[in-house]
Amino acid sequence: MKTIKKLVLSVAMSGLAFSNSGYAQEAGDSIKIKLANEEQVAKQKEVDDEKKYKREKEIKKAKHKVANQDEDVKSARAKSDKKAETLQKSQNKTDDKADELRKSQNKTDDKAEDLRKANIKLAKEESEKQKAVKKLENKTEKIRKDEQKDAQNKQDETDKKTKEASEKKP
Repeated sequence: MKTIKKLVLSVAMSGLAFSNSGYAQEAGDSIKIKLANEEQVAKQKEVDDEKKYKREKEIKKAKHKVANQDEDVKSARAKSDKKAETLQKSQNKTDDKADELRKSQNKTDDKAEDLRKANIKLAKEESEKQKAVKKLENKTEKIRKDEQKDAQNKQDETDKKTKEASEKKP
């Protein structure tokens, strides 16, 4: 299209150049100005089109970058959620282990308390046994003393009867 316009313009210019009239000169100048304006408009349109193309390319690039960032964010969020889930599972396991440990400690404490009570009971029984042995020893000693006393009394009686019998015989 530009080439055709330039061709038409040059033919018109040639025709005018041969007709050395003032009107022809004025018309030639007018056509040159018009052609210059059209070329300037065309160049401006090319510049604008180039800017538009670059802007569109930048917008497309920015959209692509935003889409990639969205994907990165989604991926990071998914990883974060997975880590949080793993952490929660780990925390639950830790809590379960802590509960088991508390239960085990409570059982150990209960066993220790039972052992302490059994030791106290055993100590009481030992004390009662010692008291019973002491009481038995005391009773045995008393019975032995009573038997000695009875034996002494019988001996004394026998000696007395023997003495009386010997006093009666003379």
